[in-house]
Amino acid sequence: MVIRFFHEECNLLALLVRNYQGLRRLRMLGAFFKIEFGYCLFLLGIRCTSAQLLGLSVHFFSYERYRSLFREIFVRKEYAFSGATKPVIIDCGGNIGMSVLFFKEQNPDAEILVFEPDPATFALLSRTITENKLAVQAEQAALTSTSKPVELLIPNHEKGSLGMTTMPAMILSHTPATKITVPGVMLSTFIDKPVDFLKIDVEGAELTILQDLAQHKKLEFIKAMVVEFHYNPGAPENSLSEFIHILESHKFSFVAESLHIMPPYENYKGKGFHMLIYAYR
Repeated sequence: MVIRFFHEECNLLALLVRNYQGLRRLRMLGAFFKIEFGYCLFLLGIRCTSAQLLGLSVHFFSYERYRSLFREIFVRKEYAFSGATKPVIIDCGGNIGMSVLFFKEQNPDAEILVFEPDPATFALLSRTITENKLAVQAEQAALTSTSKPVELLIPNHEKGSLGMTTMPAMILSHTPATKITVPGVMLSTFIDKPVDFLKIDVEGAELTILQDLAQHKKLEFIKAMVVEFHYNPGAPENSLSEFIHILESHKFSFVAESLHIMPPYENYKGKGFHMLIYAYR
């Protein structure tokens, strides 16, 4: 287990060095080791709910989750894209705001619209935006097929859970969940100009969002997107084949990967998994 841990750490460091150059690389390396030191304190029982990241304040419920998000978003650069110097970005599923900080670190002049449905998590997101004086429009709402209140499920009653969803099929039957009602909005009503990058991480509502955009002819505005697609054989309402069909019928090409699937693939029969889909024109 120790060997596996160090192997993963070395792989992440190699990825960070590859993904960044010059002074930005040094800053990222400093942030990486600072977060690892904080994680050691976390393992020793020392808790904190805020930190400084690249000179910016960030607030969170769990240091472990903060560390995980940093690795996914800043080290792996899952939401990186190139193009406009002042891009228009829509972030569906902003959580505590790590993706917003990444977008602003990459493109300080980016115009960002971010959605987060959970009131408690949205409070941390708003605090991060306000304290760092970021020009970001934040909406506390779930993205749905109608502009009506919707039920949000929070698995294991966990504040800021990355598994919060409006799709009941995404919650395992034996998993306890808190149910709250949150505002629901249609993403299509917020798009009236070209969008350079669309990020979707909404725990099972990916197809709902894409269908809304296609139905109201708003996909034509989208230049590129990264979607964390949650495949679940028991949730046909989030059909992967239908999702891909909509992308291809609207002239998108795409690449996809899943870090969590390893041979033998037979072990995944009947099980759900998630993948990252990068779609572009």
